Amino acid sequence: MKLCKFSQITAKITYQLLAIFVVFTLIVTCLPIAPAMATSKLFKGLSNPPLVALQGIPENINTRNSNSFVTEAVNKVGSAVVRIDTERLITRPTNPFFEDPFFERFFDDNLMIQPPSQELLKGQGSGFIVDSKGIILTNAHVVDQADKVTVSLNDGRQFIGEVKGTDEVTDLAVVEVDTKGENLPVAALGNSDLVQVGDWAIAVGNPLGFNNTVTLGIISTLKRPSSAVGIPDKRLDFIQTDAAINPGNSGGPLLNDRGEVIGINTAIRADAMGIGFAIPINKAKEIKDVLARGEQVPHPFVGIQMITLTPEVAKENNNDPNSVLILPEVNGVLVTKVLSGTAAEKAGIRRGDVILEIDNQPIVNAEQLQRKVEDGGVGQKLQFKILRNGREKQLFVVSGQMISSAHVVDKVDTVTVSLNDGRQFIGEVKGTDEVTDLKEIKYILARGEQLPHPSVGIQMISLTPEIAKENNVDPNSPLILPEVNGVLVTKVLSGTAAEKAGIRRGDVILEIDNQPIINAEQLQRKVEDSSVGEKLEFKIIRNGREKQLFVVS
Repeated sequence: MKLCKFSQITAKITYQLLAIFVVFTLIVTCLPIAPAMATSKLFKGLSNPPLVALQGIPENINTRNSNSFVTEAVNKVGSAVVRIDTERLITRPTNPFFEDPFFERFFDDNLMIQPPSQELLKGQGSGFIVDSKGIILTNAHVVDQADKVTVSLNDGRQFIGEVKGTDEVTDLAVVEVDTKGENLPVAALGNSDLVQVGDWAIAVGNPLGFNNTVTLGIISTLKRPSSAVGIPDKRLDFIQTDAAINPGNSGGPLLNDRGEVIGINTAIRADAMGIGFAIPINKAKEIKDVLARGEQVPHPFVGIQMITLTPEVAKENNNDPNSVLILPEVNGVLVTKVLSGTAAEKAGIRRGDVILEIDNQPIVNAEQLQRKVEDGGVGQKLQFKILRNGREKQLFVVSGQMISSAHVVDKVDTVTVSLNDGRQFIGEVKGTDEVTDLKEIKYILARGEQLPHPSVGIQMISLTPEIAKENNVDPNSPLILPEVNGVLVTKVLSGTAAEKAGIRRGDVILEIDNQPIINAEQLQRKVEDSSVGEKLEFKIIRNGREKQLFVVS
């Protein structure tokens, strides 16, 4: 009896051990990769646990290769992207207070001797290596007027850089570092002409001082003119992207999904939230060798400021009685200013001319004209077909080299200000404006927009043959004035009798009621002597033709 009971217990224990072994076998089979620590806990108290399933596992169990195209692209170029730090020492003049003899008796001599103060300005941007011998591309504004340039690589190496050349018009610059014979990593340059809207865009650089930052976006649009972006002094068609480009990114590469440089990032708009702009790499390819040699980049120009003219723009202008010009309702380019001493001035182009063709090619907007001039090169003779006062005219313009505004403005080293009591001070030029000069200010003051005449609703100045002749030789004058004695209308007030009668700015009034009018004072008296509501007959000249208008005072 006891033997039978013992056999039953033994069998029961055997079944339980067998069940445990089966369960454990299933667990090991379902978990082929298990940490060694977990295995040791399962076999705690047991010697020589079975480790066959865990043998051969490397220390880094995350063996998956990255399949991100961003990672692969950045890995190709990352080592060639550099940080550029700049320093510039500026000197501020001595405070004139310390140079005034009046105060000398109140202060010690040592206190009165104040050396000019100096300030160290620091800047920071990005760039990338395009030649293993140490040639780096960046933005011109990153290294502008820098006294010292430090180039830092991602591996921690630093070099002192030398600015070999800058070009303000394209905002490109080349910096060279002395590698002492060592080859540096180089970024692969792509073809920006093959870029399409919707392509991936990867911006790499050091925005806001955060090194080695990568942002991702797409190409939003192509050939965005610099004038549309708000920088008309540049000549660029930008690549627009929604990849974040912030201050410090300037000069860094914009990559495609293959890790090729398709553009140079540039932070140019403080209000451009979610909008970034890059200079196409093909533009940099064209001029990088010229900059590396320290040579001037050729930029042909004719010397005009201009806007695109359309029939709609012309019609809106022509309906304004204060418009100084009647514009042809055509597609073309309207000249708004002729720069002094330029090819356009020499060729006889005038403000108000409408350019229709260049070399028999129709010109429909300002960007097309600019590209046409650039493609011709410096010294190229171009045939312009223009409209002036309703008549077509042919002019020949020889393009010249564009002059940077930095060379146009005269540099003044010292300004001395003398008071009537004999005291003198050293002055600091706080700002200049090359757009306005004394001659233009004189004309503004001469027109004055004073002498309001509510009875007819015009503002005016006296016209003489001498004034007309001086006006007519100025290529920026919007009107060719008749060389006569009369009154020039400078403004027509809205809602007045003059506007209702059809008088326009630029009309020259010769007579009122058959009485010659030779100056503004005489016209004013004539109108004032009339009764309210009296009908006055005006004889005017407009575009060289006489015309009769009736104005009710």
